[in-house]
Amino acid sequence: MEVDIPADVPCSSTAVNSIIRMGTAGLIWGSCSGPYEANKLGLAGINRASFIAKSVGRFGFQWGNHIDFPQSNLH
Repeated sequence: MEVDIPADVPCSSTAVNSIIRMGTAGLIWGSCSGPYEANKLGLAGINRASFIAKSVGRFGFQWGNHIDFPQSNLH
């Protein structure tokens, strides 16, 4: 018996799964692009490690929050 996954999975589970996947993609992108950018800037040692950690965190956070939710007009 086949199960129709989109019909059986709650919407909130799909949203959480999407955020986790995008956040993971951001972490991977930051860990790949961080060392490249650090080399371009000529960083070494603790400065290089700090720059790479910040880029991994920055890209992971940005990609994880890339889902647009409707804005409410309640002020």
